[in-house]
Amino acid sequence: MSSKPQIDINDLLLVKATPEQAIIANQTSYIEWGHPELTLEQYLEREKILENLEFTRDNFQVWILISKKEQQQESTPTILSACETFKRKALIKDITTITTDKLEKLREVDDEEGGGNVKEIICYAIASVFTPPNFRNKGYASSMLKLLSDILVKELKAEFSFLFSNIGPHFYQRLGWNVDDHKEIRFNVDNNNTHISDSADNVNNVDNMNNNIIVEETKKITNQNDLEHIIQQDCQFIYQEFSQLDFPAFLVLPTKPTFEWHFERSKIYAKFRNIKITTFEQKLTILRFRSNDQKITKLLIEHAKREALRYNLKQVVFWNPDMKLFPNDDGELVERKDSLPSLACHYKEPSFSYFSHFKWLLLEKYTWC
Repeated sequence: MSSKPQIDINDLLLVKATPEQAIIANQTSYIEWGHPELTLEQYLEREKILENLEFTRDNFQVWILISKKEQQQESTPTILSACETFKRKALIKDITTITTDKLEKLREVDDEEGGGNVKEIICYAIASVFTPPNFRNKGYASSMLKLLSDILVKELKAEFSFLFSNIGPHFYQRLGWNVDDHKEIRFNVDNNNTHISDSADNVNNVDNMNNNIIVEETKKITNQNDLEHIIQQDCQFIYQEFSQLDFPAFLVLPTKPTFEWHFERSKIYAKFRNIKITTFEQKLTILRFRSNDQKITKLLIEHAKREALRYNLKQVVFWNPDMKLFPNDDGELVERKDSLPSLACHYKEPSFSYFSHFKWLLLEKYTWC
């Protein structure tokens, strides 16, 4: 089957998909994002459920690349490429307008006031970039991302955007999205490992008062009812820690709707587990991790292993861990080959050249979508 003639990229237009066009885009991308774990019907059901969650309801958009000429016709335009965006809350530590002689004064302000030049912003996550096979190698995906970048800057006033690449770093890097850390630490869960249930309650003889409190709290946190309170506490710590930085930095804030989206997505796959799955990853991935020291880290790892063992999962995985907090006895640190985090800064200020880039912090699984 011959592909359609290549369309001049100057004739391209990126538009928000209608609900009907979004379904068509999902049907087309099923072979990439749904097969073989789900049937087409299950894949479309998954997308319908997810798009109606709080996280996506007002923050999600499907974009399609079409021909300007076809837009003027009454017939449904051909989708040449498509992608999605998610609006996310983020923090930036912006010192790009601060000269060297003012930097020490800025640090003093941060220490005294606990906030300084930390700013909460809206950024955009880009996901599900897909070009149908018969339209590939014509520059459509590149053109779509260039058009999207213009929309993000000029219309949506975005200062940052990010994505997770499954095709390596080079394609997105040349378009302005630079790859950041993509390590993970893996802990194997052995079905024959009988020490997990005992060691989780008595790690390294954790016996001082503060650590005992943490142990008890760890046992209590077993359902989503505690989620909002936990996230609020976490964000308070994040703000405090972020305000002390003396370099330009960026992070995506954890929010309850984000976690609920991840949970619901997992529930959908669990619902369909009666079908034969051959490539579905058998691992428990930690969305967000906070620890005081190696003892508490080990305790939490053992609790995670116990939970994984209940569901016959083979590994416990953390993205981009702070290795100072992780005991190095049984974990394997590796670089991921997929889901490579890539960040674009859309700042237009002349003084931005003073600093080479913003450091992306808390690059954990909760940021992925």
